[in-house]
Amino acid sequence: MDAALQPRLLRVFRLNADNVRDMVPQQWPGVRYGLIAAGNNEVARKAQWERVTLESDDLLSYAPDEKSLPGVYIAANAMHPDANDYFEIEIIDCGLSGDIAIGLVPCNHPLDQLPGLVSGTLGYHSGDGKIYFGHQRGTSVTSKCEVGDRIGCGIRIDNSQLPPHFAASRIKHGGNARVNMLRLLPFLKLRVFFTLNGNEIASSMITPLLYRGGLYPAIALCSPGEEVKLNLNSRWIPPFVPESISDDSLMCVDSYEDDWLRLHDVRLNGCYLEYCGRGKSILDVGLAQARRPLDTRYHYFEIEIIDPGENCYIAIGLTKRDYPSRSHPGWNPGSIAYHADDGKIFVGSGGGDPLAPKCHRGDIMGCGIIYPSDYNPCTITDDKWSSRKDSSDESDYFRTHEEYSETDFDSDELYDENDDSDDFRRIPLSAINDQIYKRRAAKNEVKYDMSTKVIVYFTRNGKTVGEKEVYIPEGGFFPTVGMLSTAEKVKVDLHPMTG
Repeated sequence: MDAALQPRLLRVFRLNADNVRDMVPQQWPGVRYGLIAAGNNEVARKAQWERVTLESDDLLSYAPDEKSLPGVYIAANAMHPDANDYFEIEIIDCGLSGDIAIGLVPCNHPLDQLPGLVSGTLGYHSGDGKIYFGHQRGTSVTSKCEVGDRIGCGIRIDNSQLPPHFAASRIKHGGNARVNMLRLLPFLKLRVFFTLNGNEIASSMITPLLYRGGLYPAIALCSPGEEVKLNLNSRWIPPFVPESISDDSLMCVDSYEDDWLRLHDVRLNGCYLEYCGRGKSILDVGLAQARRPLDTRYHYFEIEIIDPGENCYIAIGLTKRDYPSRSHPGWNPGSIAYHADDGKIFVGSGGGDPLAPKCHRGDIMGCGIIYPSDYNPCTITDDKWSSRKDSSDESDYFRTHEEYSETDFDSDELYDENDDSDDFRRIPLSAINDQIYKRRAAKNEVKYDMSTKVIVYFTRNGKTVGEKEVYIPEGGFFPTVGMLSTAEKVKVDLHPMTG
């Protein structure tokens, strides 16, 4: 719960405890109970639709007009976490494009706009497998859907958001736990989730007070021939998931543990990296370095910004194997990186060159190498990769991040665990370069393969935004992700199909 909101809620609970105790939510004065339940004095709503044909009570098909606008159907009843908490569609026909959308919208949502693309709406689009949370940039969660796939959307109470006093209050006053919970619902956060064939694929938190008119099930059809079967009374029974697994983990297919050489102040959650450092000093860098360097067959990787955090100090780039753990990619010799917060490229120093627009939530940043046709790498060969368990000479390259200690990487005589200063927000890059990183570079000499130069390039949302011609450090260039402010989170694809 938001820290600023909680004291106000506690005062409300104390002032109205006696009055509220015997009331049901519909009787609360001044609260439109749209998302939680329809009030007794509210007029029952009817379903709305345009450019959609209802062939029966549950079959919807696209009915295009001369403008070829999307067809949208909005259900009559708002979602309710205690009863009407889930609905589902089954794809009967994908039509020409298969661009079918499902989500939650206000009752006054435009009937020509897909759920998820308008502020205050959430939606999953089967055409691109992306989740959209009120803006045009989506987050990829699945591949394109096909005939027979079932797509669902629901809401549930997020127990972690309950006020600390709730359990004690319930013990003191007694009563039914569900009724007590309903009294608090307008002030709690709920989790909206999406499913594909019964499996949860993504979720997002919402605050009911921000949606007082309610959020209604919505389906959008976009191309001729599209047809779905709608079940507004569906019940979703989640597969067994241990309590220790978080909601974010439900989006993960694999642990991806073996993909990483080391993780410093970064938490690995499937294909997601989350910053878990202090975020108070320029040395509080979170660094994730891939296990294998780029080569002529594995030459490109991408990250998607899931959460920009406090300052979006996110960087994508390439570093030498023993790059300092507490240095952002690009700031030290033996590295090159593209930084999201200022759109600059950094090549071995704290001063960057303008490269591209800044990056934000939903943007995809990529990094790759273009090798010359006659490139002859002097790093580990494929045979040594395949026989790594039997190789003692190259064993250093294959230790996992858990086997490394801070002494392996020239890190950190400058780091002070007790330093709580916020100076890094005020230090210019030139000062960083002069005061710290030149000293590190002086004692951390980098050896390069001087025989051939390669082109390191960076992309933003699929378009190349800049490139630099550089020498590869001895041992190769390792894909690296850097973070430096609280709550930052990215999705990593070390083996994309493009590049």
